[in-house]
Amino acid sequence: MNDEEIVLAYGEGISILIKGEEKKNENISLCQSCGMLLKNDDFLGTEKDGSASENFCKFCYNQGEFVAEMTMEDMINFCAPTVAEHDSIDVEEAKKLMEEVFPTLKRWE
Repeated sequence: MNDEEIVLAYGEGISILIKGEEKKNENISLCQSCGMLLKNDDFLGTEKDGSASENFCKFCYNQGEFVAEMTMEDMINFCAPTVAEHDSIDVEEAKKLMEEVFPTLKRWE
């Protein structure tokens, strides 16, 4: 998986969240921490027993723990440049959109 694939999966996931498409299609799986589209098993984090996580990507979750302790605001600030790049919007607009959808993700409920 290269950086371009990561940016694409992340941008696609946030677009799905913003449009509310994950509620219409149960086959769509998104990281419940950052919103990344979990396109295939290569993107999945792991549980303590080494099994694949159903809820989180490998960038957020490894061996049953979050990779980095951060607030929702920290996560938005970290991810907003990637969303802005994917959707060709400015970073502040990306942050505003993410502030609307991140509270719906399991990690931030």
